[in-house]
Amino acid sequence: MNERQLRSQARKLLRNLGYRRTPPPAELCRGLSGQLGVPIDLAGRSLPTVRSFGCVIPFPDKYLITYLTDLSVERQNYTIYHEIAHIFLGHLDASGTGTPMLCGSLLVDRDAPPSGSHYDQHAEWEAETLGAILSDWSKLPIRASWADLGRTGEALGSAFGGRGV
Repeated sequence: MNERQLRSQARKLLRNLGYRRTPPPAELCRGLSGQLGVPIDLAGRSLPTVRSFGCVIPFPDKYLITYLTDLSVERQNYTIYHEIAHIFLGHLDASGTGTPMLCGSLLVDRDAPPSGSHYDQHAEWEAETLGAILSDWSKLPIRASWADLGRTGEALGSAFGGRGV
């Protein structure tokens, strides 16, 4: 899907769930759970050495979205919307076979040499784009900053003059 199609799908989702705008992440999980007939649980965890992480794990009887509590609330919201997008867009079903698939960085072959960006994977681009759309429509504060990437990010931000959003 392209961005226009993702916006259309997001409007359809919200309309079907009875929302005029994107609700907070936990409420959207409850609404989508009701539509799918499968619980979507949220589990925040602290991993102080990790910069950013979110994952949705499909179990036979539920989905579990994990995210970092060490991040700002704004970044946690954004991460949860991204993971909700994976569920809504059907990214966790490998080729329609019913075989569950973990999303995101857990799929990366750690023994392979680095190649391109994580967002070269179309499913990740779709989830990131839909997550951004839902975040924007929620009117909840969402913050992204070069500093979120640590010292290297701060140096890049200074070099490019960027301050994040």
